[in-house]
Amino acid sequence: MRETEGILFDIYISGQEARLWILTEDGAELFHHAYHPKVYLEGKRNVITELASRLEKQRLILGKRWTEKIEFWSADLIKVLELEVAGAPHYEKLSEILPSYDGPLHIYNADLPLAQTYLYETGLFPCGHVHVETEGQEIQKIEATESAWQDLQLPPLRTITLEPLRKSPNRFPGLRISWEGKDYEIDPEGPEALVTELNNVMERADPDLLLTSQGDTLLFPWLLRAEALAKARLNLDRDTAVPRRSLRTKGRSYFTYGRTLYSPPRYPLFGRWHIDKEASFMYREAGLDGIVELSRLAKIPVQTTARTSPGTAISSMQLDEAFRQNILVPWRKGEPEAFKTPWKLFIADKGGLTYSPEVGAFENVAEIDFASMYPAIMVAHNISPETMLCSCCEKDGEKVPESGYHICKRRHGLVPKVLAPILDRREALKRRKKLASNDRDRIHFDKRQTALKWILVTCFGYLGYKNARFGRIEAHEAVTAFGREKLLHAKEIAETQGYRILHALTDSLWIHQGDIGEEALCKSIDKIVEATRIPMALEGVYRWLHFLPSKRRPSVGTPSRFFGVLKNGNLKARGLAHRRSDTPRFIKEAQLSILKILSNARDLKEYHALIGKAEEEHKQWREELQSGNVSLWRLVMTRRLTRDVNSYKADTWTSLAGRQYEQAGITLHAGERISFLLKNVSDPLKQERVIAAPFIKPEDHYDLRKYEQMLNHAVEELWCTTPRRDGSSTADPHSSLLLPLS
Repeated sequence: MRETEGILFDIYISGQEARLWILTEDGAELFHHAYHPKVYLEGKRNVITELASRLEKQRLILGKRWTEKIEFWSADLIKVLELEVAGAPHYEKLSEILPSYDGPLHIYNADLPLAQTYLYETGLFPCGHVHVETEGQEIQKIEATESAWQDLQLPPLRTITLEPLRKSPNRFPGLRISWEGKDYEIDPEGPEALVTELNNVMERADPDLLLTSQGDTLLFPWLLRAEALAKARLNLDRDTAVPRRSLRTKGRSYFTYGRTLYSPPRYPLFGRWHIDKEASFMYREAGLDGIVELSRLAKIPVQTTARTSPGTAISSMQLDEAFRQNILVPWRKGEPEAFKTPWKLFIADKGGLTYSPEVGAFENVAEIDFASMYPAIMVAHNISPETMLCSCCEKDGEKVPESGYHICKRRHGLVPKVLAPILDRREALKRRKKLASNDRDRIHFDKRQTALKWILVTCFGYLGYKNARFGRIEAHEAVTAFGREKLLHAKEIAETQGYRILHALTDSLWIHQGDIGEEALCKSIDKIVEATRIPMALEGVYRWLHFLPSKRRPSVGTPSRFFGVLKNGNLKARGLAHRRSDTPRFIKEAQLSILKILSNARDLKEYHALIGKAEEEHKQWREELQSGNVSLWRLVMTRRLTRDVNSYKADTWTSLAGRQYEQAGITLHAGERISFLLKNVSDPLKQERVIAAPFIKPEDHYDLRKYEQMLNHAVEELWCTTPRRDGSSTADPHSSLLLPLS
């Protein structure tokens, strides 16, 4: 028997075993652990017996036994038949058989990600220290030697960065490789040379992490085509026993929160990590530190964490908690929405509370925010799907405002159990960030707390998600009801302290007073926290703050559309052109340069004194645009396809650019982002109105008038205002930074 200490680096299920790569002092080593997932059946005995017999004849299960588990909704201990599935392929085969038995039987744990299920059952987690006892490479015993909640301590990873040399669709893009601080280029004439050169690099470098730009969307499809043409294998994996990859050209389009998004095909490595920087939301938001933080806590392999949403992470943490509590995981969501009359639905089904802002500019404005309001409400009030409308506390359970729903006081909900330590950990990381003595540590702690922020943001949405295993619409409604009540309490307390409410949005208040003192403000915040039982913090005090009007109704303020300067000199802006993803870089830079000038103002009087300088800055940007010397790439726009290209009926800029991609043989899907230049938006020839980014040539020109309009509209957002005696102001539509078009 050999004993090994190391870090669990990678884990995946193959056949009847889990394959684990463990980083030791001598490098990465592969171990095998026999693994047979389990499925549970509950219902009529004769139907269970019939199904089990059928599965045994097909050799899909190795064994069966009766056991007792906890049913999620009732918390009752029930008797179920445990089926030991023969292996991963057999587990997938079950998904074809079990649906015909859904109804007569209750089926549990039947469609879970197997790598995660293995981690739930063993108590292991990615990037955690483990102790392994083996015979040869076969694991006899393995256990974690630390908690996932301890500080992560990853050793330095050998990293290679791959990027395309070019984005032309007409030939192979070539590779730019960064390794050990040096850049190399591979631009071979044929696929055989490419495969040979890249294999040589992989052999010499033996990387732990392959960090790519457009890896899943561009590079790996091209590499797999080259591999097929060369009739030679690309050695990208450490595990040489895995089958060759197949080329997949279609990902998944889906609709969420009012947007169509696209998830490209995934190309993970085996024994190494591959992370596509552009395709990974979590990498863009929280970097590798944040991905590893979530991977450890959620028990999801690192490459999967990098490619999935924060909602998948919080769902996995809920599944892990269910396994720890011996709770059966429903195959499908089993609790329908309770019947409601139209009036009851009107009362209960509301969102967060919004007070439209007063249009104008104000001095001495404080922004105060509830910290992770909705998750904190779930924890404070024990809101979870199984605690809502329970049968045991109908008379004495806590009542939800407005709706009158009741919450169980005898059972601690699964969702609050999961969220409480996350809230504590995030606050601890934020404190450590403030106390960090160097930028490297500050960034490290900030990335980790940002990753936790995103799963806290999504946990509320998953309560109301129609297919969530641990979701229920009444729980979702209860959270927003408590949120509205607490924001109202905060508003009333602030007003009793002499503050004027300028704006309120879900979990934030903007309050104004002639001379705001931070000490008195903190005392008011303490009173709000005491009354609401939800942590609240001072986001900052503004020297001056502009609430901007609606573009269609200038007398009405627009929530989350403002800009101002905090007392520490930092600019804060929301809803402006430079914050929007489809604004060309040139326009963003122009607006930010003007905002930078205005941000030097210490009050509204100085703000108005700087308007002349801001107008000069605007004039310079406009003259640069008119010169025709602006780099075309600074004017490229990026927009998301809301449907497949052929489904567009109108000739929008997006659809015209999308057709150019498709005509060149580049297949696009709903939710993908495409880039293009406005060439001549009034041209009668539709194909001449825009140029898709891959086809832009140095000699191309841009639509000067259209970009001038965009520049002026971006500046027009920054309306000047007329000061009042009370330190506030009103919007003056006759005075703006907008200069007339030439």
